[in-house]
Amino acid sequence: MAESEHPTTILVLGPMKPMDDGSPEKSPRTAVLASLLRSILSHRADASGSVVVEFPDENTFSDIIPGILTMIERADLVVLDLTGDSAGTMYELGLIHALGLPYVLLTSETTRPFYIRVAQCITRFDLTADYDAARSGQAVLAGRVGQFLELLDDDPRGGGRLEDFATNAVSAFFDGLPIVDISAPAGLAAGYWRNAVRRFVGHAGYFDPPDRIVALKVSGEAVERPLKLAHFVAVKPASGLDASADDDFATLDTTLEAAGFVLASGSIRKANPQDLRDFGVKLLCRKLSGGGAELVDPGIVIDLPTTLYALQHSPRIERIDKGGGRGMDDDIVQRLRRWRYEHMIQRFDVLMKHHVRNCDNKGHVGKVHFVDIAVLADLLRRIENR
Repeated sequence: MAESEHPTTILVLGPMKPMDDGSPEKSPRTAVLASLLRSILSHRADASGSVVVEFPDENTFSDIIPGILTMIERADLVVLDLTGDSAGTMYELGLIHALGLPYVLLTSETTRPFYIRVAQCITRFDLTADYDAARSGQAVLAGRVGQFLELLDDDPRGGGRLEDFATNAVSAFFDGLPIVDISAPAGLAAGYWRNAVRRFVGHAGYFDPPDRIVALKVSGEAVERPLKLAHFVAVKPASGLDASADDDFATLDTTLEAAGFVLASGSIRKANPQDLRDFGVKLLCRKLSGGGAELVDPGIVIDLPTTLYALQHSPRIERIDKGGGRGMDDDIVQRLRRWRYEHMIQRFDVLMKHHVRNCDNKGHVGKVHFVDIAVLADLLRRIENR
């Protein structure tokens, strides 16, 4: 393998109880399997010093579960021993599948658990601490590990792809994508936080002094003035993502007008070192009885997160739509899609609150809102001039 600053890590998971098959080995199965893998690697010149083998030892961590999760997070390949049908090992396998990590399965038994019957699994595995190619399954394991290392080194002499080491029944259901990759709201929330909300709540952000210079048109007149910014209000799509962003913007305008407000489009002038350009915003204005409008001061930014409409093309929605092509009634497909949209928007809400709650500047937490359009007018009346 090509030299790397960080060694490739192979993690061994499985029963941590001692060998119970009459073997003279008294170490936990995970320890014996780790020893076997090190023996296999010692026969490979390209793995010398570049691959480490780890396994959890219940005496290593003060809290075993976070310790194992930490090891899983840094693993490049996971070798799981399913011998004994341990519930804990099956749970760990579920985590590996959900995260889309490459893995190799083996068991000393003749059969495998139900959910992995379609997965590659080395059965009747004869476990010893030292590599012996004549023993059942050990040569197969050595070949699988070798193929993985070659693929890491962009040297697929045996054919195959890295993705082949991560396939499972769940990822097959979602066209080859693991659960971590179909959870679209997490990435969208992180992007929305990084590119929009964080600009307001971060240290020296738009909510902090000095007042920012805003440029916009109010009642058709171009205005450029300093403005204290007090609130950021993100509005959930009124259609629940069943319509386009333009349709939901029209509904937003109608809702605001009925409550005595209008929006003025403009921008916040470059104010922070990270601002490479003006930041486009829509600011709340009051409708005046004689016509026209005036800017609400302190300023309230109103946003409809257009990033959410990417959820219409997420793998989970595509999977539902494909179900309609297999004889599922259209009304069922539509109902499933709406339910999925509602769930993903709710997760986006939870994730946004997570980012805001964990930001460095806790003093601005109450100034960020993500609300249904049905309660928007009441919220604006509460926070206006507050």
